[in-house]
Amino acid sequence: MTAGSNCISKEEARRFLVKYHGLDGGQGLSGKDGIMRFMNRVGCIQYDPLNVAGRNADLVLQSRIVGYRPRLLEELLYTARSLVDGYDKMMCIYRTEDFGRMAWVRKAAAGGAAAVMRRRGQTEALELLDVIREDIRRNGPAQAKDFSIGCNLEGRWGPKKLSSAALDYLYCTGELSVAGKTGAQKIFDFTENLLPGIRTEEFQGEDGEAAFFRWYVKRRIGSVGMLWNKNGGAWLGHFVSDRERRGACIRQLLDRGELREFRVEGIEEPFYMRTEDADVLNRPFQEGRTVFMAPLDNLLWDREMLRMLFDFTYSWEVYLPADKRKFGYYVLPVLYGSRFAGRFEPEQYRQGDSVLRIKNWWWEEGCGGDMDMRESLADAWKRFGAYLGAERTEGTVQVIK
Repeated sequence: MTAGSNCISKEEARRFLVKYHGLDGGQGLSGKDGIMRFMNRVGCIQYDPLNVAGRNADLVLQSRIVGYRPRLLEELLYTARSLVDGYDKMMCIYRTEDFGRMAWVRKAAAGGAAAVMRRRGQTEALELLDVIREDIRRNGPAQAKDFSIGCNLEGRWGPKKLSSAALDYLYCTGELSVAGKTGAQKIFDFTENLLPGIRTEEFQGEDGEAAFFRWYVKRRIGSVGMLWNKNGGAWLGHFVSDRERRGACIRQLLDRGELREFRVEGIEEPFYMRTEDADVLNRPFQEGRTVFMAPLDNLLWDREMLRMLFDFTYSWEVYLPADKRKFGYYVLPVLYGSRFAGRFEPEQYRQGDSVLRIKNWWWEEGCGGDMDMRESLADAWKRFGAYLGAERTEGTVQVIK
């Protein structure tokens, strides 16, 4: 996007997003420093407890960070405390320095948790808050399994026990934070113990909510790199899901010079990027790198935008019945350069296994015959196997032969 121009091609938009997310390898992101550089740019990554070939947050980072291993994220979360678990778009991981700014989100999340309790007939859980607090003061960090108060409920979603609902509520308010995890199970402690001296509230005063909202809308655009003001997966969560309110805020940010509006050829809806990110458009693009993407990767949050820009249709089918799936249970997109070349379904990988097995592979139309692509794919398999700790991959002969 040059001076005096506010329209870019779809290829320019694709390359901008790939460069912005460090997926072309051009930023040289590595180690914990590389993770924090990436997090400083996007603000948050989505957390999901399902683990087939790594959890979503690990899959996001392995596609960008050279030599990534899951212990690096664990250390930033639970040793250095540079990152924190919390609600954002959904369950997310974000920078600890944003904890105070996210007080409005925690307030809304706590209200949502209370509403769920009412619907589920669990309001008695609120009477257990002092019991939970006193137990953690006496005995230290605790998991949901350490409490067994209240009847079990049938149903797939939400805490089954009153004590678990109470723990979740205290987590939503920010009084408790995640001290660590055993597998996917959270270990809770008081935030004041884990993050001593942290500011728990910002954006206070008469203009507090409006100031928070401007920061939050701009931050959400930065989580993807560029966004339009159409409802979709990128605008999920408290506050930002209201298109009219969002649009008014975007206009304010444009007037303040904090956002840029531009067009992409062939797409009627305007797009927005943070002003400070516009220089990414002119950075060199590293050709020919293949990466395997997380199913809830920031780049994939808005599935319609993904389809319009990349001509790639993707749906995470993990919660669909098997007979309703077009592809598979846990399918990872494959990005080659600035285009999606295919997708694959790994078998369940367990730490310590020497082999990563691939159940299915699907090429996108017109892909798979290029030798450079296949060599790049072979390199991607090596990196992915190293990230998991697998010595070799099986089931990919037909892909890279």
